[in-house]
Amino acid sequence: LFDITNIKNLAIISVVIFYWGPLSKRVQYFNIVVLFFALSVVWRLAFSDFAIIAARVATFFGIVEVLIVSSFIILFKNRIVGLIIVLLYGFAMLTLNMFITKIPPYSIAGL
Repeated sequence: LFDITNIKNLAIISVVIFYWGPLSKRVQYFNIVVLFFALSVVWRLAFSDFAIIAARVATFFGIVEVLIVSSFIILFKNRIVGLIIVLLYGFAMLTLNMFITKIPPYSIAGL
C-alpha cells in the first residue's frame, strides 16, 4: 500500500486536484485523462494484494501520466521553470526505476 509508486501517483493526483481549475481550462480532454489516471491509481490500490494484476492493469490506464505531468508546464508563467520541473520529474523517475526499486540487472546466461 505504501509502495513508492503509489505515493508518487497519489502526489500527482493531489497536484491535479489542487490545480484543477487552470489545468482543465487550458488542457483539452483533461477530464478524461485524469479519469483514466485516477482509475489507474484506484485499481493499483484496490488490488495491491495481487501485485501482477494490479500493476498490469494500472499500467494500461496509467499511461496518461505522461500527459498529466507534461501539462504542469502551463501552471507557471515562465515556461522554462515549468519545463525544468518536468525534466527533474523525469530524471527522478529514471533514478527511481534504475536504482531504488532494487530490480536485479539483466544477465546473459553462461557468462
